Amino acid sequence: MTSKTDDEIVAEAKEAEAKGYDVYQLNTSSLEAAKKVRASTNLILMSSLRIGRGGYGTSAEVKTQPTEAELEQAIEAARKLEGIVDYVQIRVDEHPNAWTQDEHKPKALGYAEAIKKAGIKVLVCPTAGFHDVLANDSYIANGQADMIGMTTPFFADKDLVRKVKEGRADDVIYCIACWNCHGISMTKGPWHSAQCTVNPTWGLPPYKMQSFMTPTKSKKVAVIGGGPAGMKAALTAAERGHKVTIYEKDATLGGLLKISDNSKTRWTFRKYKEWLIYQVKKNGIEVKTNTAATPDMIKAAKYDAVLVATGAEPAVSKLKVEGTKSFNIVE
Repeated sequence: MTSKTDDEIVAEAKEAEAKGYDVYQLNTSSLEAAKKVRASTNLILMSSLRIGRGGYGTSAEVKTQPTEAELEQAIEAARKLEGIVDYVQIRVDEHPNAWTQDEHKPKALGYAEAIKKAGIKVLVCPTAGFHDVLANDSYIANGQADMIGMTTPFFADKDLVRKVKEGRADDVIYCIACWNCHGISMTKGPWHSAQCTVNPTWGLPPYKMQSFMTPTKSKKVAVIGGGPAGMKAALTAAERGHKVTIYEKDATLGGLLKISDNSKTRWTFRKYKEWLIYQVKKNGIEVKTNTAATPDMIKAAKYDAVLVATGAEPAVSKLKVEGTKSFNIVE
């Protein structure tokens, strides 16, 4: 893509202002272009700082927090923009959903905090990996940032803003940073919505959403299995007005997601598991733990519908791989 000249950038900014826009994002590293836009318009100007190692890294290449050299790089870059732009959006080069950040400490926050502490007079907006709305509030309240940028949390829950406004932040569906929403279509085209692991309705066209009929009768539903699939099925049925009971053979809900309790890296899955368990309790769904459901048990309870969600099993490869001692290789 051919870079725009300074004059082309100014012309584009003026056109945006004439159309009634208030904010203009400077997609250029040219300070002269930024100065010309500032002098030629009354727009609120935003610039982006992309800081890091360059390109999308892997978990083996990425540090979860900025180095001292990277912090200095951010401070100097922001200092050059002081008095020219109104705020800077801070984004690390490594995509936060391709690796795991520290819980409650997104990498971009470190850059924002360093710029604030340096006393640079520009508003800072760190973005990418800020999935916890209450934590985001605390970052602003503590003076670590002036605002927060989010995208994927709105895929996970389109009603995020409304829920927070109503004081129901605990009802916000938690983005697990799985990266499924960044499918091949998001990088190579054709451009279309991919999918969201925790919100299957994201990307569905309106006519499909309208095809979901409202139940005319409340039914008695059994869900066998208290893992993520079972809990989500139970919540969906309960939200549609049905009376639901979950049967779980273990002592606690969570299924295969319980392993996330022991992981330092995939804490986002633990947060989602905890959210599901909380919602099951909040929605008044009956839970029978330490109970292995049997056909006779289900028949005796006279359920109108039974949903079986007994969990996934790992796929075992049948291929012999050099250097291994067996064929039992989990894919």
